[in-house]
Amino acid sequence: MIKNLLSILGLILMFAFCLSCGNSENNSNQIDDNEVKKENTVTETKLPDISGNYKMSENSCGFELIINKEGGEYSYNIKGGNGILDVFGAVSVNNVEGTNYVNFTFPESFSTQTVEGIFDNNTITIQNYGNADNQFHIFEDCDDKYMEFVK
Repeated sequence: MIKNLLSILGLILMFAFCLSCGNSENNSNQIDDNEVKKENTVTETKLPDISGNYKMSENSCGFELIINKEGGEYSYNIKGGNGILDVFGAVSVNNVEGTNYVNFTFPESFSTQTVEGIFDNNTITIQNYGNADNQFHIFEDCDDKYMEFVK
């Protein structure tokens, strides 16, 4: 009888031990979930208003960039090359880790349909052509590698 009592007591202790392990596991998961929620919280950055008239410097290609904002959406018009170039399309702005990127959508007639630039201090900078490993040339009438449009 004492053997049976000790066996039952042993089973109760093992069962209690298993339950306590399960509870601490749930608590540790709860803490981890809370930490993950804190890490996934995104700090919202106010995007700049990029609308306006931009020009390249006089001794550059002389292109002009006009960005309009209507109903929260941006559109652009790039003019240049003594009236030869007149391109329209959509443009958007987003912020990645503190840097404001401007994304232009170009017509199918261009070698590149999307072009990304950087907006900083009322200036939009676009890389006009690549290198031997990454060959592209957006505005072939312009020899500037980096096109800086100043507001």
